[in-house]
Amino acid sequence: MTFALATGAILVLAVLLGWLRLWRWQAAQPRGPRFWALLALQPLAAGLLWLALHPPAVTVPGSTLVVATRGAPPGAYDIRLPEAPASASDLAPDLATALRQRPATTVRVVGEGLEPRDRAMARTVSVQFAPPPSPTGLIRLDPPPPVGAGGRLQISGAAAGIDGGSVELLDPAGKRAALAELAPDGSFTLAGQVRAAGAADWKIVLRDTAGTPSDTADIPITALESPPPRLWVRAGAPGPELKYLARWAADAGLDFGRDVTLGGGVTMGDSPLAMTAATLARLDVLVLDERSWAGLSASARAAVLSAVRSGMGLVLRTSGPVPAPVRTAWSTLGLRLATGDTPRETRLAGGTTVQSLPLAPLGTDAIPWLRDTTGRPVAAWRSYGRGRIGLWPVLDSYALVLTGKSTAFAGLWSNMFSAVARSTATTRPDLPAWGYSGERVSICGLSSPAQMLTPGGTAIPLHPDPSARSCAGYWPITPGWHRLRSGDPVTETPLRILPADAHPNIRAAARREATLLLARSRPAAANTTADRSLPGPAWPWWLAFVAVAALLWWLERARLGRSAPEPI
Repeated sequence: MTFALATGAILVLAVLLGWLRLWRWQAAQPRGPRFWALLALQPLAAGLLWLALHPPAVTVPGSTLVVATRGAPPGAYDIRLPEAPASASDLAPDLATALRQRPATTVRVVGEGLEPRDRAMARTVSVQFAPPPSPTGLIRLDPPPPVGAGGRLQISGAAAGIDGGSVELLDPAGKRAALAELAPDGSFTLAGQVRAAGAADWKIVLRDTAGTPSDTADIPITALESPPPRLWVRAGAPGPELKYLARWAADAGLDFGRDVTLGGGVTMGDSPLAMTAATLARLDVLVLDERSWAGLSASARAAVLSAVRSGMGLVLRTSGPVPAPVRTAWSTLGLRLATGDTPRETRLAGGTTVQSLPLAPLGTDAIPWLRDTTGRPVAAWRSYGRGRIGLWPVLDSYALVLTGKSTAFAGLWSNMFSAVARSTATTRPDLPAWGYSGERVSICGLSSPAQMLTPGGTAIPLHPDPSARSCAGYWPITPGWHRLRSGDPVTETPLRILPADAHPNIRAAARREATLLLARSRPAAANTTADRSLPGPAWPWWLAFVAVAALLWWLERARLGRSAPEPI
């Protein structure tokens, strides 16, 4: 049922109830002209209210409204929006106001394109847009997903006008955290590691083939405060892989433990982990190689698999040839190695090369978490109850550290543990990665009361709408780190508001693409002079409704036509 039909049904019901009330109220009174006037005016008032809410359509002569936006060249236009260069054209605060002042069937957009505030109104008319050339530099940045302290940060985007360039990610201290070459289509993906919780500004630098900076963009990153993941590694023999894994875990701030069997009942590292339900329930990830798996008793294996079904992550790591009984046991868990123990050279993205055992064809429930440059799966995981089991057949990832690629080594292990670790997700407000000064920001998942604290400490209350995912709108004015205060218990979530002139190329490209999409989704008619039906003005119907409602009110209370005082 449409809103107009629902409104009409409610008004009809209200008139029927009003008539019933009037009939019973006047039961002891003679039904004279006053009674019949009240009876007739009630449906008239309801009809006028419906027309005020849904005014009849009027025919508007077809016409084209020429609108100047940001970057429009000098000239005379019908309407100039606030961000357009100053000219003699009429100024309108937004496109909706412009169309109310000058109704038109087609809007011709001149300049870089429409701002977000105008795009909803542009969907009601035909749009003509001749886009300017794509800006040179960074034209797209995909906000990274939430990341915890010690987690892997991944940022993707695209650049235009640069052939064969590169992109680097700088951490808050200005040190390089990642470097990537631009793909032929200008896209790129950068991955770094967030070492500490909190809010900080990272930076992306676009360089040409000569290494000269061509464009930069600030990337606000908020690392969530969370307990360090609890990781335990059990190995059947010492090796360099464990040495560099322990060093990475310490740098990443993980709660890391390991025990290595040397034979004859001798172990090294931490005190051996008891494979019981109580100890395994405290772990987020358990790593076992083929020797340590073979050394588990039947009860210990049952305890491990029970812990995985309860949510723990299990990584099955290969350090060399895998015995046939272990292969069989692992295949029953849904992850199988290919026949043979001959490692193969595997080339990964970024030019890194490792030695790994090949995987057998994966089942439909297995998900690759690492692929080589040809798209072939290198490592995979699958769900097991509430947890996940992963197979990691890479034999010598430590060689990446020895060849100066410690960032790639950290990325591999961080990606693996992120894929299988026990879920510790909590309900948090849904904030954008960043916002811009002077532009509306939508914040969802709020609990009332909620307020935003500006960098100066001013508290601005937010009013979430429960019918719209508990979302609220916020219009920031001052750039800087704003803080959302909400929840029970009360928590504060930072939100970075960038200056109004930040990311100029990215925002120009977004305006260009969004306006092009509007023009393609609702193309302008060939004959822009064709008439069109638009909702008519509502104010005459409101005036008539108020007049009839006032007359009804006066007749209800007037002494005219009454034979005796009304009982109170």
